[in-house]
Amino acid sequence: MTINVLPDNVLLETFDFYLGEDNPNQFDDGHDYDGWQTLVHVCRRWRCIVFASPRRLDLKLYCTQQRSVYSKTLDIWPALPIVIFSEYIQTKEYMQSMKSTQSKEDVADIVAALGHHNRVCKIHYDNHEFQDSLLKEVAAIDKPFLVLTSVRLGTFQRQNVPVLPNSFLGGSAPRLRSLDLYGVPYPSMGRLLSSTTNLVGLFLRCIPHSGYIAPETIVPLLSTLSRLESLKLGFEHPRSQAPRVIRHLPPRVVFPNLAYLGFAGNVEYLEDVLSQIETPILNQSDFYFFNQLVFDAPLLGHFIHRTETFMTIHTASVGFYSTGVVVTLFGPE
Repeated sequence: MTINVLPDNVLLETFDFYLGEDNPNQFDDGHDYDGWQTLVHVCRRWRCIVFASPRRLDLKLYCTQQRSVYSKTLDIWPALPIVIFSEYIQTKEYMQSMKSTQSKEDVADIVAALGHHNRVCKIHYDNHEFQDSLLKEVAAIDKPFLVLTSVRLGTFQRQNVPVLPNSFLGGSAPRLRSLDLYGVPYPSMGRLLSSTTNLVGLFLRCIPHSGYIAPETIVPLLSTLSRLESLKLGFEHPRSQAPRVIRHLPPRVVFPNLAYLGFAGNVEYLEDVLSQIETPILNQSDFYFFNQLVFDAPLLGHFIHRTETFMTIHTASVGFYSTGVVVTLFGPE
């Protein structure tokens, strides 16, 4: 007996198990996006079974800076969703390859793939180099991405970083589940967020001054994200604080699904945010504050007292280090 005696439905179930699930919320490092190509090259029958169930098997075309989907690949395969992965890391091997900056071919290939805005489902871009030309091309994208589920844009460049405009992604990505920006300013994200009712993860990290969003502005922007489960706000540098003005605050916004909250910046900014929100199921938080001579944070105390997670603390530890003081709270488990 050979594997050919198995009916199509059993083979399909086997293929599904072999390929595994792809995390829709992010680029999955452990997922083999090319695995299905091995199956379709076994025989004609297997090829027919695979292409008859592209959604069941979650088939995708994988585009990197070394391999574009734009040339002959698009003519060979069906019109599958496209995953774009581009990462530039300055390692020893990378430097030895004499490739210290993005080549024009790399940029052209990725930009060409981004042109298929009706098929791109994931964008993962990280640049650890100092010269960044592709990010400018990405920032200029003004078409809606209707099947996009995950965006990760990260740069370690600290000068001339392009600001994502109001027209980024055409201001519409209705299936977006995760938006992760590192060092990339996006102060006018309100238009995009209004279209992302399925967003579960929002990570704005190492925000430069050009991407600053005031605390009284950020909460209204997030108020429509009722499915949000993880939120991270982090600033690259301290921002000078004007004298705090006590103002009448609107009713707090409830985030019913928010389980993780992360923050890095001035404690006053965090307090202004916490005073405007309720997080009934919060079970993990990380707060990092810039060095300040005096920490006077009464609103943080109020937030702790009205959050059940904080009120069930079992153990606390305080560590003093040359770089700062770390306070860690542990629950009963």
